[in-house]
Amino acid sequence: ATLTPFARHAFSSAQLELADVDPAVWAAGAPVARLRLNAEIRPDERQPGDLAGRFELHNAIAGTLDQRRLPLESLEGRFAWADEGATLADLRARLPGGGRLGGSGAWRAGNLDLALEASALDAERLHRSLRSTRLNGPISASIGSDQQKLALRLSDSRFVLAAEASHGNAKLSVPHLELSAGDAVLRASGELET
Repeated sequence: ATLTPFARHAFSSAQLELADVDPAVWAAGAPVARLRLNAEIRPDERQPGDLAGRFELHNAIAGTLDQRRLPLESLEGRFAWADEGATLADLRARLPGGGRLGGSGAWRAGNLDLALEASALDAERLHRSLRSTRLNGPISASIGSDQQKLALRLSDSRFVLAAEASHGNAKLSVPHLELSAGDAVLRASGELET
């Protein structure tokens, strides 16, 4: 960190480095990973107390969820932090098998909202029981401690998957699920007590 005790802000920049972080050590049921985080943080000159910067996250042991691994190779982007929450911009994630996610997000009142675009997503590299794909399309998610929501429409040359799902109040709800391959179409909906 570069401290500036007599300037407008107490510091002009700071570097944060974490290595060998395993989410499974911190949260029961979380996938195993070996994460390295590098972040550059600086005061936002427009608003006292606000922070901004860039981050890079790398996972040395990416794998499939059925192997209890995190299917993420890297994630990078920009952030801006203020009293009311944080915004995430220029998000870019690399997934196993050449898949990519890009987009933006916001953290407010304990909820993380993400608007992402998938490119060449290989479902088999997320879970080995799934077929190999090259899915493209939008994914939106809202993740909070009490409720989580997901909506997506992904397609490649063989498959189209459209879904809406939510989890909250000990209930998984899937009001819309549609999977099509050629002329074959599967439509489903339902709820499950969790």
